[in-house]
Amino acid sequence: MIDRPNKKNCQFDWARPHMSAIAEEHPEWDETEILKQMATLFPQAYLPGSATVSKYLRQAGVWTQSVRIDRADEARQISDQVQHLHASGMKPEQILKTLKITQRTLNLAFIYIAKSTGASHPFDQLSNRSRNALTNAGINTIDALTNMSVDDLLRLPNLGLHSVREIQECLAMHRRMLASESVAAAERPASVLETRDRLNDFLRESLLIKGIDRNPTDEERKAAAEFLVVPELTLINVVALQAVIAPGKGIRDQEGMNVRIGCRPCPPGGPRIPLELSKLCKRVSREGGTPWREHLHFERLHPFMDGNGRTGRLIWAWHMARNDHDPFAIPFLHRFYNQSLLHGNSTE
Repeated sequence: MIDRPNKKNCQFDWARPHMSAIAEEHPEWDETEILKQMATLFPQAYLPGSATVSKYLRQAGVWTQSVRIDRADEARQISDQVQHLHASGMKPEQILKTLKITQRTLNLAFIYIAKSTGASHPFDQLSNRSRNALTNAGINTIDALTNMSVDDLLRLPNLGLHSVREIQECLAMHRRMLASESVAAAERPASVLETRDRLNDFLRESLLIKGIDRNPTDEERKAAAEFLVVPELTLINVVALQAVIAPGKGIRDQEGMNVRIGCRPCPPGGPRIPLELSKLCKRVSREGGTPWREHLHFERLHPFMDGNGRTGRLIWAWHMARNDHDPFAIPFLHRFYNQSLLHGNSTE
C-alpha cells in the first residue's frame, strides 16, 4: 500500500516504475486501463490522472507518441504494410516493432485486411484480451480456429478459460451462420468444465486450510483460472491475483508493515519485499528449484499483509503445471505432504 502524498506538491515518482512495467507488459492498453490496473495493485494509493500517466510514459520512452491518436485511421493506412509483412512470414511481435504501432492498432489492421479479402474474422465479437492472444499466436481468421481443439487453445499463451469459452461461442455463431439455421447454444467443452470443477475443488480446499468455510467466488475462480495460464510469473500478475484473494491487504512494501507466521517473525516490511518477490517469480519462471521448495520460500517471505497462503498455493499449482505435473491430481495437502517426505531432508 502507498501513502497518500501531499496534495500541494503531489509527486508520483513511486508510481513511475509500476506504470512503465504495466505499459510494457500490456502495450495495447491506454491510460484508463493502466490506471485501473494501478488501482487494483494499490487500492489505497493516491493515483495520478490520465494526462499525467501519458506524460510520464512518454518521458520514460515507453510511449514514443501520444496515445490519443485515431487508431482506426492509422490501422487503415498501414493495413497494406501489415498484410505484406505478415505474408512474408513476419510474426506479429516483429510487425509491432517494425511499424512501431500498438497491439490494438495491429488488431484493427488485421480486421480491415480480413474484411477487404472477404475472409471470416473472429475478432469482431471478442474481447481485447482474446484478440491480443490470438494475434500474437498468428491466428487471424476464423478458418485457422476451426481445426483447433480446446486443449490446443488452452496451450496458447495468455488465453484463459474465459477466452476459450468466448472463442467457442464465436465459432458456434460462425457455424450457425454457415448453416443458415438456428441451433441450440453451443455447450461449453467438457474438458473446460472438468478443469473448472477441479480448480474449484482446489480453491475450496485452499480456503478451508485458511479456516474459511465457503465456496470460492466467481471473481476468485476467474482470477485463478487466468493466473494459471500466464506464460511466466511476474510481480504484477502475482500482486493482481492477491488483490482478488485478499482485497485491501497489499504488498508489504513499506517499513512497519510487519507480519508473523504463528510465533515466527517474517522479514520486515519495506522496499526489499517487492524485490525479493520479483526474484522469486523470475526463479520460478526459469524452472529453478522445485514447487515444494519455492512454496516454502514464498511463505517464509510472506510478502502480503494477508492472503499469502492462498496466493502461494496457486503459485505452487502454476509451478507444478510448468513442470508438466497435474496440480489437481490429488488434494494439495496430500500432495505437499508427499513432497515434504521426498525433499524435506535436502539442504536449503
